[in-house]
Amino acid sequence: MQCLVCGHPNPEAARFCMSCGAALVGGKICARCFMLLPLEARYCFHCGAFQGEPLRAGSAVASLQGMPAVAAAATAGVMTVAAASVTSALPSVRPLEALRGDLRRYLPAMLYEPLERRPKARDIAVVQEHLDALLTTVKTYLPRPVVLAPQPAGEPAGGMQQGVFLFGDVSGFTPLSERLKPLGQEGAERITDIINRLFSQLVGLLFAHGGTLLKFGGDALLGLFPAENGAELAAGVLRAAQAALEMQAVMEREEFASIDALGETRALKIKCGISAGPYFAAHIGTPPQPERGDFGSMAYVTTGHTVNLAEESEGHANPGEVALTAAAAALVAGQLRVAPVTKIPDPDFLRVLEVSGTLPEVASAALLPKPPEGEPLAQITYLVERLNRLTPYLSAELLNRIALNPRDARIAPDHRPVTVMFVNYVGISDLIEDMGESHPQLIVEQLNNYFVQMAQVVEKYEGALARMDQYAVGDRLVIFFGAPRAHEDDPVRAVYAALEMQAVTRERFSALQTPSGIYRFRQRIGINTGVLFAGNVGAPDLRQEYTLMGDDINMAARLMSYAEWGQIYLSNKTEERVRSFFELSDRFDLKVKGKELLIPTYVVLGRKGGVEVTRGLRGDEAPLVGREQALEQLQQAGQRFLGGRGQIVSLLGNSGLGKSRLLHEVRAWFAAQPAAAEVRWIEARPFSFSENINYWLGRELLRSVLDLAADAETNDVLFHLWEEGESLVGKERAREVVPFLAQLMNLPLEGAWAEEVKDLSPQVRQKETLWAAREFFTALARRTPLLLALDDLHWADEASLALIEALLAVTDQAPLLCYLAFRPVRDRRSWELRNTAARDFPHRYTEVTLQPLSREQSQTLLQALLPGAEFSETTLVEIFDKSAGNPFYLKEVTRSLIENGAVVQATAADEAAPRWQVTSRIEQITVPDSLHAAIVARIDRLTEDARQGLQMAAVLGREFRADLLRAITQAREEADLWLAQLERGGLLRPAETTQLPGYTFPDALVQEVAYDSILVQNRMQLHRRVGEALEELGADNSTQFHQLLAYHFGRSDDSVRAIKYLRLAAQEARDEYANETAIVDYQQLLEWQRRVQDVAGQAQARYAMGVLAYEIGDYDRAMPWLEEATMLFQQLGDENNVGWSIMYEGMVALKRGLYGEAAEYHRRALGLAQQRGDSFQEGIHLTNLARVTLRLGDYPLALEQFRASLALKQQNNDVTGQAFAWFYLGLTHVFRGEGDVAEAAFQKSLELWRQTPLCPPWGC
Repeated sequence: MQCLVCGHPNPEAARFCMSCGAALVGGKICARCFMLLPLEARYCFHCGAFQGEPLRAGSAVASLQGMPAVAAAATAGVMTVAAASVTSALPSVRPLEALRGDLRRYLPAMLYEPLERRPKARDIAVVQEHLDALLTTVKTYLPRPVVLAPQPAGEPAGGMQQGVFLFGDVSGFTPLSERLKPLGQEGAERITDIINRLFSQLVGLLFAHGGTLLKFGGDALLGLFPAENGAELAAGVLRAAQAALEMQAVMEREEFASIDALGETRALKIKCGISAGPYFAAHIGTPPQPERGDFGSMAYVTTGHTVNLAEESEGHANPGEVALTAAAAALVAGQLRVAPVTKIPDPDFLRVLEVSGTLPEVASAALLPKPPEGEPLAQITYLVERLNRLTPYLSAELLNRIALNPRDARIAPDHRPVTVMFVNYVGISDLIEDMGESHPQLIVEQLNNYFVQMAQVVEKYEGALARMDQYAVGDRLVIFFGAPRAHEDDPVRAVYAALEMQAVTRERFSALQTPSGIYRFRQRIGINTGVLFAGNVGAPDLRQEYTLMGDDINMAARLMSYAEWGQIYLSNKTEERVRSFFELSDRFDLKVKGKELLIPTYVVLGRKGGVEVTRGLRGDEAPLVGREQALEQLQQAGQRFLGGRGQIVSLLGNSGLGKSRLLHEVRAWFAAQPAAAEVRWIEARPFSFSENINYWLGRELLRSVLDLAADAETNDVLFHLWEEGESLVGKERAREVVPFLAQLMNLPLEGAWAEEVKDLSPQVRQKETLWAAREFFTALARRTPLLLALDDLHWADEASLALIEALLAVTDQAPLLCYLAFRPVRDRRSWELRNTAARDFPHRYTEVTLQPLSREQSQTLLQALLPGAEFSETTLVEIFDKSAGNPFYLKEVTRSLIENGAVVQATAADEAAPRWQVTSRIEQITVPDSLHAAIVARIDRLTEDARQGLQMAAVLGREFRADLLRAITQAREEADLWLAQLERGGLLRPAETTQLPGYTFPDALVQEVAYDSILVQNRMQLHRRVGEALEELGADNSTQFHQLLAYHFGRSDDSVRAIKYLRLAAQEARDEYANETAIVDYQQLLEWQRRVQDVAGQAQARYAMGVLAYEIGDYDRAMPWLEEATMLFQQLGDENNVGWSIMYEGMVALKRGLYGEAAEYHRRALGLAQQRGDSFQEGIHLTNLARVTLRLGDYPLALEQFRASLALKQQNNDVTGQAFAWFYLGLTHVFRGEGDVAEAAFQKSLELWRQTPLCPPWGC
């Protein structure tokens, strides 16, 4: 039967096209599960849903009404002529006012804003074009079953289907990445480029043979060949086998089979596994909550033993092989040439050698028809309806990024710190096996319940549930914390989420009662942290995914596979970031696949009862510098509190300036005060993820007051709360106070207690809760002086801040001291708390504001952290630039220097305190991981265009001209908006040193992180644009200008201008005796000359570097450069420069006191000059040889050689050379005790020097 949509020939029994999925026979579609039913059916044979009264033959149009719009559009054209006419009509036009809520999600501000005024026709047309492009791009991120028949958000549906699965796993990336590791970020991007090119071809093959890509997982893919009956299933096996064999052929191409990896050849291989049979397919998700701006989320899941068997089959194949189940092979007996598997011999699996059966051609088809022509507003309605169905299958953050520029289907890739969580869960396959056919809705319900519960936990901690996919045992979730959006505490969020996910699984899924029996879901979790590539992979015009790649993802998967059921395993990199928050236990050292490396692992036991110091070094590891006055103010408030007066102290300061450290110090001070023996110190802090969780901080505060264990049972908490309340305010008052505090703590209330709280309006309930808290804490402070140390209040939720504001009044009634520490962010509710305290309680209020350390204070702290370490001035400037007066930053930079081996302990046996010594690894100071994540989190809060603007600014440098940014963005008005946003966020500030209007990065680390996040290829293009803009905007010939051009073109892809300006910059630096700068320029020049294979240029650059290193006394670097230059000049046959290079080798040897070697070098150079008849060089080499002879004390021979060299220089009219010769003649006569002769020689030398533009060392 030929498909009327794509023309593909299908088997006669087929009901859906095997190429495009369109329906081939008449009927009606079940609105719940999309089963094709006869026209007369009243109930769905598959899911049992009521279908309405039977339809007459030929009335297929009515059957489309209950079907999702996209599915209807995809199938209507093949049912009847009448049906086709219906789908050509656009849906009823919705008024613009009714569409605005949806349009706001899909349009950037500049397109949406005109719609709120009086939009013109061109505004409507631009919106229509944007939505059309957005729909086209959104489709490429989704598998075909979703595009053809998406479910409404929050309405799960599914059932048993059948099909063929193809699982492909590419090997070879780990050794390739190890080999390219020295290239750093560039190496990672090379691997990513290879992956993109490879998977674009593999996905193309999958589609070409009638399959669709379901999942992509870094170095693996899962394809599906849908089937409606046995014939289609057999055809699907043949198609999958042929696609897999052709994938093997792709891997044999030179671009994948012979990859140049720093001089060595590496190859990639793919192994494929195929299975066929029934599987469970479901659309599951969370319902929308429009009042919260939540439009729901959906996922398409394929699960069951058939799916698992595809991966198990792959496990039986060697790289370069295709394996399939024996059951799948039996479906196409005689049409496949197979052999036994050899990797793991097993009769249930076979190796595919060849497809011998005939395969019908597959015609390509669009996944979704274009909207029919019509009125623009009607088309907008059509596009919005389809986007509303499809976009819940994408993450909100991903949709936001796509919606900014949908015509560019690829998300701007970057490198970012990410915490990856893999969750392996089992139990659903058993349910499917037993009840998939008989109770599909029960399966959907349980799978959806599990997904919703897990998704809600992940969303609570602002992670991204990237996918649910197959695993060899059960299924798994892949979750990212840090992509697409980062937070400074992503590892902590991940572990909190993991603990909660395990708790929810135990509570809700440990004993599922079904008609078939009782089932249990179990899960195990692996978590790892690292810097990963984040971006698009696949074919942008066909099928792509936003994903993460890198070895750290594989590590998380391995940790999951080693974890025991119900446990959470962490890598050492995650453990370092979370040890202050959780109880952990060592497990074992895990060997990394393909590497000689052992990684320590840990198991999470639970939350810690109290919060330890979470930033920087502990108090006993680092001295308190530059905070003496602030500490004194905190102590003065403490003295007044100890005298019986309530106090409120706001401790303000940006991240890392020392707020937490000061609280630590003042607590130690209180411990030393005799009068403070009865003071009760209570501390609590929110987290960045708790900002939207009502009363999070309030609950933590009450738990601290009650001194509860982190894992205390709910009933125990309620009983302790009652006991404490009764003790403080008496039984009668406690009956009024405790219910509201219990409700605040999310404790279950029953009977009259519950009704008393529940029946109140929200406003009255809040007032009662705040009253109860005041009563409770007033009584508590009257019983024992109470000190509340509340840190990080900028992250506190609004309800908890209202509670703390209510407690401020207690300071007038009882000895209560509130230390309130937070960042001075004026648009946060914590700033309003500060204003209230200052305005309403000025008699109790003290404000302490922390500023960055001065250069002197930073130096004092650095010396205290690394006593004995002697840094160069250049290194000190770099350290202080990166730390920007921030003690935490400075401590973390110091820690990274120790961990990277840039400084090492050098303690003498008789010294008690460690001394530190700087090593050669100090050359490059990188951003510590602990700071990297915090900075990326700040950058991710920007809009996408402002984020890209920040990256462009980072390319310009620490300080830059605003006109340059406008020039490279080619968007003047937009650039000004970005600059305003960046300045408002504190990422940039106006520069004071540039002549033209400009900006500077106040925090050097922000510039570095923004710069490093740009892909190397994109970075090169931006540097080129900057260089071109500089040439156009203001070409002067100053040294600084050429240095700037050399800097940008030297980091671009323009070899001609890079070499030109690097050579100019190096020469100018050399002329100004900025020799180190010149050496750096020559090193960059050398790299370019290597790329363009300019051997003569390489020789000249090495020679110049050697000479410069000689002139600054760096003989260890000079000699190898000169030796390499000599070798290259010899290869080129450039005897003239060979002589000069050997001469400097001799001069280096002379400076090192190697007189014999020096004499040999100069004799070689002299001999070469004499062979060529080059009397000019001969005179110079003879002078240098005589200098060595002089050092050896052979004065007669030295005089003879100097006189011979003088004669040659006179012959060549070399005035400078003559001056040198006369000087050394005089020096030789001095050593011989011939003063008069020496004086005459010196006089002659002086006269000659005065004839040259040069001045002798002793002055003219």
